[in-house]
Amino acid sequence: MLKRKSLLNWLISRRDNGQVKVLGGARGSGKTVLLELYRAYLELSGIPAENILYVNFEHPDNRSLKSMQGAYDAIKEMVKNKSGRIYFLLDEITEVKEWQKLVNGIRVGFESDITITASNTSIFLAVNDYLAAKFQMLEVTPLSFQEYLENKLEAADEQAQLKLFEEYVKWGGFPALGEVENELLRHTLLQGIRAELLLKDAVKRNAVRDVTMLEQCADYLFDTVGTPVSIKKMAEAFKKAGIKTNPTSVDKYLSVLKDAFLFYEVPRYDVRKKEKLSTLPKYYSVDTGLSNHTKNLAAGVSSQLENIVYLELKRLEAEVFVTKLEQTEMGFVCFGVNGTEYFTITTKALSDDNPILKQLLSIHDNYRKTILTTIKTDAGQKEGIAIVPVLDWLLRERQS
Repeated sequence: MLKRKSLLNWLISRRDNGQVKVLGGARGSGKTVLLELYRAYLELSGIPAENILYVNFEHPDNRSLKSMQGAYDAIKEMVKNKSGRIYFLLDEITEVKEWQKLVNGIRVGFESDITITASNTSIFLAVNDYLAAKFQMLEVTPLSFQEYLENKLEAADEQAQLKLFEEYVKWGGFPALGEVENELLRHTLLQGIRAELLLKDAVKRNAVRDVTMLEQCADYLFDTVGTPVSIKKMAEAFKKAGIKTNPTSVDKYLSVLKDAFLFYEVPRYDVRKKEKLSTLPKYYSVDTGLSNHTKNLAAGVSSQLENIVYLELKRLEAEVFVTKLEQTEMGFVCFGVNGTEYFTITTKALSDDNPILKQLLSIHDNYRKTILTTIKTDAGQKEGIAIVPVLDWLLRERQS
C-alpha cells in the first residue's frame, strides 16, 4: 500500500480528540488511500473491524444516501447493536445535502471519532461556519518528492535520486501514476485526472455553462505558472484570440479552479512596507504533471521547480506569499510555526554579484533566509544566508 507517513501521523496524533478531522484536497490526491491507511492502523491497534465504518458517498450503491436524513438513518442502522466507540470514515461527504448537519448529528449522537473528506475548498469554510472549534483541517496534496522517493525505493544513491527527481518534475506526484512506466499511459492518466478535476468538481459543483472558457483559463494558468497574473490582461489576451469575455467572468472562472484545488493563488508581499498586496498574484498548479501535460516542459523547468517549492512550503501549513524587491523576483516569504522565513530558488551559480543574493543581503532583519539551488557545489553560507541544494531541502528530516 502507498506510504504517506506524515499524513497518517497527523491523523494518528489526533485520534479520539473529540474533533472532526477534515481532509480536503484535489480529486486523485490520495484522500481515499489515506482513509485506508488510517483504517489499517486502527485495526492493527486493536479496534474491531465492525467498529470502523467507511462510507464513500460517491459510490453508486450509496445513491440513496444523498439526503441528510437518509444518510443518518442508514448510518444509524449500520452501527446498531455495536458497542464502544465507532470510527466514522466518510469519503466525499459533500455529496450529501446538508452534510454539516449529518456530521454534527453523528458527533452528538454516537460515541465517535470522525474523519471526513471532500474535493473542494468550500468544505473548509463550511466546517468553520457550522462546527466552530470542533474540527481540525488538513489539506491533502499529491505526493511530495520525499513521499515519491519512499514509494519508489527503500534507499537510493544520489544518482538515482536525481533521476527520480527529473521524473517527479515531469510527471508530478498523483498516486494513480504509481508504478506506471509507460509514458503514453501516464499521459492518459493525467488527462483523466485533469478531466475529473475540471468536469466533475469545477463544472458540476459550480454549474459552469461555458466549459471551453473554463479550460482556456486553466490552460492560461498552467502556461504562466510562477508569473504574476493580471485578470485584466488575461481577459484582453482571450479577446485578442477571438474569445468573448471580461475581467469579471475570468475572475469567476479562476475562483472555480481554486475551489477544485486545481490552482493556488499566492498574493504578493511588500518586504519593505511589511504588507500584503492585492494585485498581480502568482498561481501555482496542484501538480507539475498536470502543467507539463498541458505545455512543453523544456520551456518552464525553473517555473516547475518554483511550483514544487511552493507546494512543499504549503505542506508546512505556513502562510506563504511571493516577494519582490525593486525589479528582482525573490521567491517566497513564509509566516509559520518557525517564524518568518525567506526562500528563493535559483538555477544559476551564486557569484557575489548575483541579484538574488544582493537583494537578500539588503533586507536588514533577523529572519532566516535560504537560497535553494540546483548547483550542489554552491552549498554553504553567505553572510548568514543558508545556501541549500534544493534536493537536500526536499528530503530533509521534518517533524511529524
